[in-house]
Amino acid sequence: MHLVIKIENNKLLPGFHAGVTFNIPVADEFAVQPGLLFSTKGVHYKYSDGDSYKEIPYYAEIPVNFLYKPELGNGRLLLGAAPYVAYGFGGKWKEKYDGDTESGKLKFKGDISDDDLDNLKDDEYYYGKPLDFGGNLLAGYEFSNKLSVQLNTQLGMANLIPKYSGKKTDGSVKNVGFGISLGYKF
Repeated sequence: MHLVIKIENNKLLPGFHAGVTFNIPVADEFAVQPGLLFSTKGVHYKYSDGDSYKEIPYYAEIPVNFLYKPELGNGRLLLGAAPYVAYGFGGKWKEKYDGDTESGKLKFKGDISDDDLDNLKDDEYYYGKPLDFGGNLLAGYEFSNKLSVQLNTQLGMANLIPKYSGKKTDGSVKNVGFGISLGYKF
């Protein structure tokens, strides 16, 4: 027997990232920008019956942006692409079901067994494999007063579905996101 759930509406799930990046000039208008970020990602489903489910995993993320920074007006245009690697270390979930609300903590594990599932606390749920990696694209502007604004998108390439008792499972789940970043250059 298969349970099929029709998802009427995948909702935008706002999150945030905070951290530090470093600009390392490599040529006149080019730089490498490694960083360390705390990032929230996740998913928010709204089902056809009005119920909903939300997961917000937490990641430590290391992007290594390759930037093209030509002068434009009083500042610089920012165009970049990058690989990233991230490690999930926690998070939270919330479910609204038949008028009730439940919530709890997310855990990461690459291989889940029946024992793992039996030993979860009532408020815990497994999100998936902790290691995520993929690519970033960004476009923005760095003002002369050291403030910057960027539009960015991220395409995860790692399948986050964990193995079950050592065996690969069917399907694929990947992190995908987009956002707006504000920054200040010290």
